[in-house]
This record gives sequence, structure tokens and C-alpha cells, in this order.
Amino acid sequence: MERRVVITGMGAVTPIGNNVKDFWQSMKEGRSGIGPNTRVNIDKYPSKVAGEVKDFNPDNIIDKRELRKMDRYAQFCVAASIEAMTDANFKADSLDPERIGVILGNGIGGLESLEDAYHSLFEKGRVPVMVVPKMISNIGPAHVAITFNAQGPCYSVVTACASATDALGNAADWIRKGICDVMISGGAEAAIVELAIGGFCAIQALSTRFNDNPQKASRPFDKDRDGFVMGEGAGILILEDYEHAKKRGARIYAEFAGYG
Repeated sequence: MERRVVITGMGAVTPIGNNVKDFWQSMKEGRSGIGPNTRVNIDKYPSKVAGEVKDFNPDNIIDKRELRKMDRYAQFCVAASIEAMTDANFKADSLDPERIGVILGNGIGGLESLEDAYHSLFEKGRVPVMVVPKMISNIGPAHVAITFNAQGPCYSVVTACASATDALGNAADWIRKGICDVMISGGAEAAIVELAIGGFCAIQALSTRFNDNPQKASRPFDKDRDGFVMGEGAGILILEDYEHAKKRGARIYAEFAGYG
């Protein structure tokens, strides 16, 4: 019989809150996290708005030795995963490492590290030592797996805007098949850099008509839409086998019945 999958933990780093509590409060208040793009010199680009994560301080969350190895994208992954695992109330060493995995969705990887390396190469004639491990898409789930000693399946799913949805579906399947009891899954992105802004502007994919009113710029399916808004952040769920969760007395938020 196929096993049931439930959600027992949540974590978030977003433009409207750097944890689930603040994020949810902002949602209830109808706050928008979209404003002027302050991370990129956008003078030469027609799109001038973005959904930026504000006041994110990884020093308070992540070991400094590991932090030096992480792109901003991976920092979001780890920070949100720590919150989600804490929320799920797992006790130290209570999990079989080989039965917990990490599958995260991501579109571009550590683009900030790639752009920094580009500037270093052409301005200083050398490439930073850690550029390759910091820029690859699967470095996010890798750092999460290291953080929690998760020795089960660990990989990233890259399917553009559907990446996180596909990652969650993949993660649930590992539990349904009986291979894992717990999966850390969701998605993350940190691509508010000039390379991405310039690239998406070049194909006219970003919103440009609401630069003076950023909160109205993101309007999918609206007749007045004129493109998407570049954003960043992470959203992580802890997926768990129902019987496993019930046995340990976990709080269950919802059942993961399917995806699409």
C-alpha cells in the first residue's frame, strides 16, 4: 500500500518576512514585497523594480565557516530549512540519516557568485577558488544535507518556474515508495543581479510599466500585465510519512495529496 505524505514543518525567507510568522502576517495584511530595485544599478534597464529580501543576516543562523562557501541562494536554502526542521520539532539524532533526503527546486543557481567571478576574471585576472561549487544549482540542497547529515537522495530540480513544485512532487514520491521517511523540499532563488536583469530585459520578460508604482507590477493573469518581477527567497516544507509523523506525535499541517 502506498504511504501517505504529510507536511510537518515550514520555513521561509521572503521579501515580506524572513520567517514563516512574519511572512504569514504580511500576507494577512496584504503587504507587497515589491519595490525599487536597490541591488542592481538599473539606470540602463527599463525594468526598475524587484522583490528583494530585506534585513537578512545569515551570520545569526549559519556557521561562519560554512557561510564563506555559500552563494546567497544557498544561504536562503539553509536558513529556511533550519526554520522548517525546527518547526517540525525533530530531536537531535532522532532520524536515520539514510532515510532523510533533500530535493529543492531552483531555476538558475548561484548567479551572484557567477557574476562576481566574471568581474574578478576581467578586472583582476583571476577567478575565485569557490566559484564553481557556489554557482551550481545543486549546491543549495547539498548544504542543507550537510547541515542535517541527510544521507538520502539529495539533488536539485531545474524546470524554470515549476522547479519547486516538481521538487515537492519528487520528494513526496521518495516517501510514498518507502525509501525515505522525511524529505526537506521546496525552492529557492537569488538572481537579482545585473546578468539576470539584463538578460530578462533583453527578451522583454520583465515588467516595465509600473516602475513608479512597484506594488502593482506583479499581476499574473491580469489583462494589464506586462511581464514578471524579479524576486528572491526560499520556501521549504518538511514532508513526512504519515505513520512516522503520527508515531512521534508531530503536528501535521496538511496532507500532501498530489501536485501539478
